[in-house]
Amino acid sequence: MGNIDRLVKVDIVLNTTPLTRAGFNTVLILGPHVRKLGRVLSYNSLEAMEQDGFTTDDVVYKAAKAGFNQTPKPSAIKIGKIICDKSIVNTAKVSDAASYTIAVESVVNGSVVSKEYEFISGTGATTATILAGLAGVITADGTAIVTGVVANDLLEITNKTAGTEIAVKLSSNLKQNSVVAGTDTLVDTLTAVTAYDNDWYGLALTSHVQADILAVAEWVESKTKLFGTSVSEAGAKSDSSTTDTLAKLKEAGYLRTFPFFHEKDDEYIEVAEFVRCLYFTPGSETWANKKLERITADGLTETESQAIRNKNGSTYESFGNISITQGGKVSGGEWIDIIRFRDWLKDAIQKNVLNLKISVPKIPFTDGGIALVTNQITSALKEGQDNGGIAPNEFFEDGSPNQGFLVTAPLSANISAQDKTARTLRGVEFRARLAGAIHMTEIFGSLGYDNFN
Repeated sequence: MGNIDRLVKVDIVLNTTPLTRAGFNTVLILGPHVRKLGRVLSYNSLEAMEQDGFTTDDVVYKAAKAGFNQTPKPSAIKIGKIICDKSIVNTAKVSDAASYTIAVESVVNGSVVSKEYEFISGTGATTATILAGLAGVITADGTAIVTGVVANDLLEITNKTAGTEIAVKLSSNLKQNSVVAGTDTLVDTLTAVTAYDNDWYGLALTSHVQADILAVAEWVESKTKLFGTSVSEAGAKSDSSTTDTLAKLKEAGYLRTFPFFHEKDDEYIEVAEFVRCLYFTPGSETWANKKLERITADGLTETESQAIRNKNGSTYESFGNISITQGGKVSGGEWIDIIRFRDWLKDAIQKNVLNLKISVPKIPFTDGGIALVTNQITSALKEGQDNGGIAPNEFFEDGSPNQGFLVTAPLSANISAQDKTARTLRGVEFRARLAGAIHMTEIFGSLGYDNFN
């Protein structure tokens, strides 16, 4: 029987996998911990964090709790790790004839190495004898990846290879008092974290120290990301202060950092705000006038509140029986939602045009080919308009149209031979009107007995 390909040959190329757009709805919390290996961990609940050994004493847990307390809850919160070289351990319960265990994991030459140490307490056990016993078991292991030393009545578990990851899991009768971060700078840490997992947009830092905040604000300024933080400094509430964190962030003009003033810095209001607002499609939200779950309102005077907002900070205040956010700006003075929408729009246009280029054999350098490109730009702008970031097509008083956006491109006949030879399309532009948002309303009315006609 003859082969039908001799008469009709058919080849079908699949172009069903377009380039995906970036996500603009995930927050990453950066903080120190030794609970599990991995520079970035993703969780969909506090219970999932607890299963990995996180406790209510962990700063990353406290920050994540602020996010998971919100409604609707986030589909995921990511935890970026600041590597710790030391874990400080104490007893949670002292018992005779009880098993106390410490399991340690590390990555050595690309492989996970696990070690477990057990000490059985004797009669008349004390915290001192238990911790000393554990230290002795660790010391006796010639291939141990950590050292165990009792100091200041606590057991210090120190990574022998500083700057590398370790995970320390404790039996329920032990507890972690604290961790000691390694020597990596925050910039080095963020570089490592983004190399491991860059699929996130919002960034929160468990530290509220000014130097740390300023370092991260400087780093994020050149990234397509948004950094949220909070401070409780008294100077932030004063117009006369120029050395507080809000003042310094404003002075630097950072457009990718938004700061809150909040007295209870362990409530991590910035994470709550991230989760509340990143839920919305870019362009459809404002970051002011938001009710946050389980966040304490600050009792600020009008003078203090205005001083904070003069420094482009945000607040959480009570108005009658409801508490809402006020402000909604980045330190450079722009609205947070505008920065996020701009990031989304840039990504949408880039991915639309690139998907066009990889889905067709070629885009001809003709009026028709140029129209294919502008159609993709128009599609992204129309989507942004539907989402509420770009104003709809409206009208002036005389009835003439006031378009929401306009895309222009040169005719093929007007493009130089040099650009055509280089296969570079220039001169494609768009203008769009932002829809903006109403935060404050001024209303004037009058009452009287006169008729209206």
